Amino acid sequence: MPIVTQAQSVGSHIRRSSDSPRDLRTNDPASVERAANAFARCVADRRSGAARSVLALAYGSEEQGERMQRLVSGGEECMNNIGFLLHVDNARIVGGMAEHFLRAVYSEDDVAAVGSLTSEQMASEELVPRNAFESLGLCVARRTPSGVHGFVTTEVGSDDELAAAQALSSEIGPCVVQGTTLEFSVPMLRSTLATGLYRATAYAAEHAPMVEASE
Repeated sequence: MPIVTQAQSVGSHIRRSSDSPRDLRTNDPASVERAANAFARCVADRRSGAARSVLALAYGSEEQGERMQRLVSGGEECMNNIGFLLHVDNARIVGGMAEHFLRAVYSEDDVAAVGSLTSEQMASEELVPRNAFESLGLCVARRTPSGVHGFVTTEVGSDDELAAAQALSSEIGPCVVQGTTLEFSVPMLRSTLATGLYRATAYAAEHAPMVEASE
């Protein structure tokens, strides 16, 4: 059953994934979701510059997908770490790479500064949304950076992850067109919000004095 919440006349449906990546040797989708996330974070750790270049491209775009595929094709060491071959969509890998930087590079203060970004800053060239996914991810990140950070740092496939996704429902509604009904799998929501929070946090960290002055 989907989780249904209402916010500003907007329906948001959050469900466990029914399209999880799979490995032929396991029937446990959650374990493969965790492996995909670990693989993505490993690639970002080992090839951070290339990962950031991929994350700078429009989320979900064909160009991003092509660049991401070239990046992960050189990730044999990370694939060896998880022990089996994954078949996984681009969004999960992109989101996992964003999570790496949110976990390993940026501080809690960097994340919190996202909430102080001004409308003018959010409209800057570095942050202006290029599609609906980016618009949603950046909007929710700005409304509750700590809530998004808590969600995207939960264990993949866990009850905590689902609870954190559900808790964000009231923040998602105001970020979509009124009257629109959205349905997300948890992995897709996680990827969208992780990428949005990464972009906003990277901007806030780089422009820290300007963000502080706007508070």
